[in-house]
Amino acid sequence: MAEVSKKSHIVLIHEIVKYHIRRSSPDLLLVSKTNSKGLSHSVTHSSIINSLEDQGYYLGSRIVSRLTIGKGRIWDPNKCMIFICRELWIYLFGKQAKRLQSNSQGIYIVFSDELYWLENLQFSYKKHDDPSENPSFEEYKDFYLSFISGVLRGSLKSLGFACSVTGEYNIPCMPFIY
Repeated sequence: MAEVSKKSHIVLIHEIVKYHIRRSSPDLLLVSKTNSKGLSHSVTHSSIINSLEDQGYYLGSRIVSRLTIGKGRIWDPNKCMIFICRELWIYLFGKQAKRLQSNSQGIYIVFSDELYWLENLQFSYKKHDDPSENPSFEEYKDFYLSFISGVLRGSLKSLGFACSVTGEYNIPCMPFIY
């Protein structure tokens, strides 16, 4: 993928996350004045994460339908995960996932050491005058990972495998658990 294309993807993903933060309901912000800040903050945080996962889900299902045009349906879960780690990962991030692990219970863990979507996380958006109410760097990582998890969940659902996806940001590898 060309360098210009990578940079435009990064800007697009940053703008999607910023949009969902700005779009969080004003009614939820009024709750912070009547209730404890921790409760309203977690409600706002979870609503942003849910909306990012939903948008990622929609995007992931569209991407997989595009990537699988002309191919037969993938019935085997192992081949499905190989498709995710190779073709989808290359399409999304420019290279294959670093490692795929599975256990006998059907849990898959995909490790990736570089997701360029997470480069230069922009967390300078200020929603409130009080800096303690602005999202922290850790929350921004959660927002980006929830969007990526939604993309992966939508991709797997389009392939016929309903699942839940969680992402973790650990240096040097980021595991995604299905």
